[in-house]
Amino acid sequence: RAPIVDFSVFTDLRFAAASLLNLVLGVAMITGGFFNALFFANVIGFGPVAIGDLLFWANAVDFVAIPASSVLMKWVDGRWILASGLALLAWSFFLNASLGLSSDFGALVFPAAVRSLGSSLLYVPLTIAAFLGLDERRRPGAVGLFNVLRELGASVGTASFAHLLSTRTEHHAIEIGRAVTPADVADPRLGGPAAIGRATVELAALSGFSDVYTAMGVLAALTLPCLWLLHTRDATSPSLSPSGEGAA
Repeated sequence: RAPIVDFSVFTDLRFAAASLLNLVLGVAMITGGFFNALFFANVIGFGPVAIGDLLFWANAVDFVAIPASSVLMKWVDGRWILASGLALLAWSFFLNASLGLSSDFGALVFPAAVRSLGSSLLYVPLTIAAFLGLDERRRPGAVGLFNVLRELGASVGTASFAHLLSTRTEHHAIEIGRAVTPADVADPRLGGPAAIGRATVELAALSGFSDVYTAMGVLAALTLPCLWLLHTRDATSPSLSPSGEGAA
């Protein structure tokens, strides 16, 4: 009669749709950032300081985007803000998928900044839309579930995409290896077997990350239909804090 975890909140279509988007947001915010750091270190060859510098400038947009999304909610239907955020997320991952080994600092910062902007635009209106239709009795439990789902999305997303990265990198390494001929190995202009081996590893890793980023972009794009269930027009101000305390 009084469950510790009330899963009946998912019968509310608005909350269920918002929860699905929250899973994607966890993938974008945490999994996307994790793979960006891996990509910069393992493929581009950046050190910790360079990676921190790059991510600092990429995430600086959060200081503007999150307050801006709260202000926009007063005049714009929240679904348009959510659609913009999801579109930016998908675009950022497709931008990442097109990066090359010789990409400069600006080319690396831009996709990460777009991802941060998209995530920031989603944060406030998604929280408001999730709890707007729930009665006061069910909100406290729903807040806990909502926050857990974002962490769950990050955990499952990281594990799943790490597996995808491993399998796709191995696949590309085999395909590239098959394309190398004995004449290539003997060609002094290619640097010999050691240089060819290093190039194979680099290209396979680059292609593997490209596949992972493409899959993340497709995942973000596939959740766009959920937006039609997330009405926020009746919320004149963002009374719910992002962590859910206002809902409780």
